[in-house]
This record gives sequence, C-alpha cells and structure tokens, in this order.
Amino acid sequence: MTISTPGLVRSGATPVERVRATALKAVLAGLIASRWAAGDPIARLVAPAGRADPYPVYRRARERGPLVPSMIGLLTAHHDVATEILRDHERFGSAPVPRPKGGPTSVLARVIGALSPDGLPEQVDRRRSYPDVFERTPDPLGAESMIGMDPPDHTRVRRLVSRAFTPRAVARIQDRVEEVAQRLLDEAPRDGFELMSGYAGVLPVVVISEILGIPHEDWARVKTWGDTLAAGLDVLGGAPPEVVAPSLHGLAEYLTELFEARRAQPGDQVIDTLLAASTPPGEDGDADPDRLTDRELMATAVLLLTAGFETTVNLIGNGVLALLANPAERQAVADDPSLTANAVEEVLRYEPSVQLTARLVRIDTELAGRRVRAGTVLVCMLAGANRDPAVFDDPERFDVRRPNARDHLSFAAGVHYCLGASLARLEGEVGLRLLLQNHPGLALDGRVTPGRGLILRGPRRLPVRLGRPAA
Repeated sequence: MTISTPGLVRSGATPVERVRATALKAVLAGLIASRWAAGDPIARLVAPAGRADPYPVYRRARERGPLVPSMIGLLTAHHDVATEILRDHERFGSAPVPRPKGGPTSVLARVIGALSPDGLPEQVDRRRSYPDVFERTPDPLGAESMIGMDPPDHTRVRRLVSRAFTPRAVARIQDRVEEVAQRLLDEAPRDGFELMSGYAGVLPVVVISEILGIPHEDWARVKTWGDTLAAGLDVLGGAPPEVVAPSLHGLAEYLTELFEARRAQPGDQVIDTLLAASTPPGEDGDADPDRLTDRELMATAVLLLTAGFETTVNLIGNGVLALLANPAERQAVADDPSLTANAVEEVLRYEPSVQLTARLVRIDTELAGRRVRAGTVLVCMLAGANRDPAVFDDPERFDVRRPNARDHLSFAAGVHYCLGASLARLEGEVGLRLLLQNHPGLALDGRVTPGRGLILRGPRRLPVRLGRPAA
C-alpha cells in the first residue's frame, strides 16, 4: 500500500538539507508502511483509509487492551485510562521532561535522531528553521503557552486568563452570538451555499474577534493568519513552516499594536481583562505572580485565536453532518430546540474536533497495570475513548438524547481542560439551533470535502441547499 508522509523540505533549503529531508521522507514512508502491516494504530491512522474513517482503528486499539504500543509511544482508547492520564498532572504532563539515560525511545524518534545529529531535522522543526521569528514571537504551542505548560506555571497563567472565560462571562455574549449567526443566515443564498466558508467558518471567527477587540475592518486579515496557524496545529495536512512562521509574525505584530491601542483606551471586553492581568511592556513582571508576562500574553492571545478558529468551526461542521446523516435525530432537535444543548454534547462525543492529545510521563510509574518509564509518550485517543462501550451504551449510534453525552473527553480533563469550552458550547448550540430553525429543509448539495489532519477532524467543504426559510 502507499502511505504519504508530510512535506519535509522547506523552501530555501541547502542541498545537504534537501538530501537529508529526502532520505528522512523515504525512511519514514518505509517505516510507516512496515508498521501498518504490523497493525500499529498510528500507522493505520496515517494511511488514507484511517484518515477517512479513524473509528475502526480506535475500536481495534481499544480491543487490544488499555495501553497499546505504537511507533510514537503508548496509546489508549479506554475512557478510564485516558481520564486518569489527563487528570493526573503530577505523573503525566504537557511540558517536555528529561529522558533518562537508556530510557525508552520510540522507533520513529530513533530514525529521526539517526538522520539528524541534533534530534530533529530543520525541515520539521519550525523553531530551528525560523529562529528569528520564534525568538521574537512566542510559539502558541510552546512552553510560554498554557497548552505547553505544567503546574505551577500553568496554574498561575490559567488563573489569570480564566477570568475572561467564566461561564457567566461567556453567557453575557449570547445575544451577540445569536445576532451574528442570524445575520449570516439572512445573507446566505438559498441554493448553492458552502456552509463552512459561509457560516461555520465565519461565526466563531467573528465572535472571537469581537471579544478580543479586533476591529471589523481587520477581521479578514486576522482570519487569514488564524486559518494558517490553526492548520499548523495538526501533524498532517498542516501548513508548512515557511507559511506558518510569517503568519505568526504578522499576527503578533498586529496584536502588539492592538494591545498598545487598548491599553491607551481600555474597554470591557476579553482583551481588556487579559491586558489588565498582564505586565505593561518595559516593566519586569517575571516575579509577579499576579501578572502575565508580555510573551505569555501574546502566546495566550494567539492560542485563543488559532485554537478557537479550528475547533469550533469543526464542531459546527461535524454537527451538521451528523444531523443530516441521522434524520430522526435531526427531526427530534427541530421539534424540540431544548435538545440542542445535549445534541452539541453528543456531537462532541460522536465526532470530536480534536481526535488525539498527548502527555509525557514525568516519573517512573504504573498505569493500567503496566510499568511506564519517565519520558514515555502517552497518546489519548479522545475520539476512541468517547466511544468506549464501558461508558456509553451503543456508542456507535448518534443519539441526541443520550443521558451521559457530556461524559466525553473532547475538551480533555484535569488542569488542561479546554479554557474555551463554554464559548465553544455556546457557539455550537446557537449555530445549530438557528440553522435548523431557519432552514428545516437543509440538505447536502454536492460532495463533502473532508479535512486531511490526524489530530483535527472536520469537513473542509460542505455544500448545502438551505431551501426556503421557516415561516
């Protein structure tokens, strides 16, 4: 079988870099193919069939046991094991930990290490490919971002940022979310409507732009940067480093100017709450536990934009597809709009935007009856855990009335539970409810183009016919 590997050659690479990248690509393709034949779940997910429908892979992995070895570490699709990993930040963390001498190293890591004396080839390490950008601009996935931190730094930063995203704070913007969604539907053509670019992909962008204080005239520019960076969150199908780096730099420069303007004329939006919790430029805030550093503020703002774009866009897109594929469930929500909130939870369980997440073992420990060494990579197959029959009855069925749908792990768990969960739920509920209320005749109108990622899942293109608005 043929398995593709991500592009590894950056523009402007030297002949030596190109030779190294070509060799790496060939070795990786061979390794993945051999691991596919051996039943490695990661290799199966990378294959075209796995990327089109990963759920059989998750099911087989779960049937093999609570921890399954793969080319990148140990995997689990068991809800209880994934929950234990996500909730125990003492043993399992997000930040890199020193690998003990002689400790476990994945086959993939050994191959990459053999081809690059420094551990990773420049073509796949965006920090080394563009050091000037990442010296000036914090990586939204790096150690200065909440997503890459462990306590106590994570605790301090999240405490400061969470003031802007409490359920009460999010509830205050519900009217505006409904207003934006209704306007988008009013302006949409009845026929030939591409739902992702015209609705699902616009609503979250407008909302996050407004709550971050981004002026209307800048939305298109910020969306272009955000889309590129959001695509770069995935292992496969993401933007290459030569695209990600300048987009990150452009967005950071824009946000720097926005921060200065908002500090001069503060308001009462989320951006003002973040700025009030940060250290003004030129002041030393490193020792102040009640302040975000300038780089932490930037990393947080970029993370909110990029993660908020992709995940909520996919939530709405996946929700529409699930409802269209299950007419009885769709009719139930149309007949009783109060079911929409639980329907969103079921979408998050059944077809989560984020399929996988990883943690690193911080100390030698025992997990699911097995000894695991510090430095081992643990991959939580969130989408697989969400269909664990030990937790969910008839888990392959989409059921908008499922009583425990909210027990999904799509927002993770523990200290890294998604900060924007309340906002995503609100946007998903409003987006689906108004779409069904306004257009009960909603139907597919062409071929759906799926995304190509390994971690993020959702349609890239979703052509629909809206039909006549509801009377």
